[in-house]
Parts: sequence; structure tokens; C-alpha cells
Amino acid sequence: MKNASEIFEYLESQGDQAMEILRAQAFTPHNRKKLRQWGITEAAEMIGRTTQHIRQQEKAGILPSAETGTKGRTYSLEQINSLRNHFETRPGRSSGDETCILAFANFKGGAAKTTSSVHASQYFAKAGYRTLFIDCDSQASATQIFGYNPDEHIATNETLLPYLLEDIESPSSVIRKTNWPGLDLIPANLALYGAEFSLPAKAATAIIERKQYPFYSILQEGLNKIKENYDIIILDCPPSMGVISINAIYAANAFIIPVPPSMLDFASTIQFFSMLKEVLSQLPEKKFGFVRLLITKHDGHESSNTLVDTIRTLFGSFVMQNVMYTSEAIRKASSDLLTLYEIEKYQGAKSTYLRAMHFTDEVNKEIERAVRKTWESDQDRFGKTLNLNTDELVAAGS
Repeated sequence: MKNASEIFEYLESQGDQAMEILRAQAFTPHNRKKLRQWGITEAAEMIGRTTQHIRQQEKAGILPSAETGTKGRTYSLEQINSLRNHFETRPGRSSGDETCILAFANFKGGAAKTTSSVHASQYFAKAGYRTLFIDCDSQASATQIFGYNPDEHIATNETLLPYLLEDIESPSSVIRKTNWPGLDLIPANLALYGAEFSLPAKAATAIIERKQYPFYSILQEGLNKIKENYDIIILDCPPSMGVISINAIYAANAFIIPVPPSMLDFASTIQFFSMLKEVLSQLPEKKFGFVRLLITKHDGHESSNTLVDTIRTLFGSFVMQNVMYTSEAIRKASSDLLTLYEIEKYQGAKSTYLRAMHFTDEVNKEIERAVRKTWESDQDRFGKTLNLNTDELVAAGS
């Protein structure tokens, strides 16, 4: 018989090699992700001006000319944002609006939480919003999608951990740029899980010493120091109800709960509701601009449709109208450590890719509308924020 530690040491080593091989296949020769470019038709739609108007301004020397290659005129997202700034079409909150801090969370793994949150962050960046993505999950799947081998490229002091342990004064020092202009990242790695032990120990010590230690609001205080630099901050929570999830949910002012339409996943989500109610009842009052259930991994089968109908009947307007369907395009992209928004040329049926993009865009457009409704400058049109109070929640969802 072999020693258990030797077995897992070998498996870990082989796994690291496998990830490096996959990274080398998926990324550029410099082992870095490179963002795609957009043709003039797509760019014009993103900018909010006609192709003719852009060409005229370039020809007149008002705008710098686009790059011309084998695929014609192409624009980087950085150039597109520059043109948005020029034409004053770049979206974002007004100075008096509150930054939207949006948590994606569920108690159960495999709910497409990371897939949904990363696609949302890239959608917002592509649209021109100043976005920060925070990987709060020590499994660091999102960090990998952003192009890193978490436990090789990310040091312990480059995650949220040093801030949560009060070793640094602000999360600003662990923010890094991504290959998406306008989209920043606080990455994660396995060491982040240490907060699940350290914070409860600190809380226990504080009780013994009769000191105040609001462990649940550490992240909230940190985000208050940096949120003015962003329109939206997206938190990808771990699939548990530990102290990191509690911090993320308490720091958020908006909340999306991904729910696959299966009985086991739905039952787990109901348990999650119960845990949230219990935890939040022990903390100071919390308010959310919106709370939504997002149906994910929908396969379109009759059993799934029946459960979705039941969820919509029970939870009403808390359920997003658009759903994330299972898709071969998303599976293929994931195998290359990509998202749909990063694919420049899909290797497969174009209709499969376009269908997946349509569903993903519609989900994120609905999230965008919900975000904008929370901004003070839009209050006259969209009404007031929603207090996380049971009676109000029931009334709002009816």
C-alpha cells in the first residue's frame, strides 16, 4: 500500500502539469490572454454611432484611423472606449449614484455561479462600465478563467486574504488589471480558505476579551474605500455559507442566486434561503437594491420546464425572465479557459455560438437594467430600492 500523502502529492504535481499544458494551448506564446478585436460594424454598434460617421471622422483626422489587417478594419476594446468617451456614449453611474456591488452566490457548487458572474463582468466591461471582479472562492475557478494558475501565479498576499486578516489597510493594493480594458480583478487561490479559520478565531478571542469584532463587515469596509473607482463590483462567492460568503453578501447591495432547474439543486437553494435568513437575522439590518434568482444550466427538457414554471409561480418577479441554457458553445469555450465574449472565431456550427451568445447577452442585459434601476439618477423612472425585509420581499415579488 502507498502512503496517502505521497499519492496526493503525485496527483497534485500531475494536475499542475496538466493545467500548464492546457494554458499553453489556450493562451498566446507569451502565456498571457489576449483579448479579441472587433470589426467596424460591431464596434460602431458598441460605440453607438454609424460606421459611416466613424469613417468620416477618421478621414477628417478628428479620430485616429483604425488598424487594417487581413480581417479589415478592427478596433480593440481600449480604442472603442476611447471613441465612446469622444462621442460621450460610454455608460456608467452618475457621481451621486451608488456603485453596484453584485454578489453571485449559492450554497451548492455546480450552479454555474462562476460562469454567470464572469460572463456578467465581461459583459459590463464590453459595454464600457468600470468593473471590478473579486474572486472570493478559494477554488479560484474565475481566476483561472482570467488567465492565471492560481497557486503558481498568485501569491497569498495578492488575494483578499491579507485584507481580511487586516494585514493591509485597503484592498486596493491587491487589485490587478486584466486583459479586458476597464475590468480589474482581485484574484484568489487556495490560501484564501485560511480566512475561514482565522476570522472565527479572531471573533472568539474578541468575545473572550469583551471586544467588538464585526467580522461580517470587513469586506464591506474595504469596498467602501475603493468603490468610487467603479460602476459595478462583482463578487463570486464560494459554494458555502462560511465567513467569506457572509462578508461578500453583507458587502453587496445586489444579489443574484443561480439555480439549475433540478430537484436537488432547488432543494439546496431552499436550504440556502433558510441559512441566509438565519445569518442575516443575527446581523445589523441589510438592504439590497435587487435580489434575483437566475435559472442556469437549463436543458429545455420537460422536467426542467415544469420545475422552472413552479419556481416562477412561487417566486414571481424575483425570478429573472431570461435564463442561461446549457450550451455546447459554453462547454467548448470553457475547455479552452475562455468565455463566449472572448471567442473570436467559433470552431463549430455558427448557429450554436450565436444562440448561446443571444441567451447570455439577454441575461446580462436584464442584469444591467436591474443595476441601472438602483442608481439614484434613474430613481424617477424606476422607483426605490428594496429593503431586505420579509414582508416587503413577499409584497415586491407578488
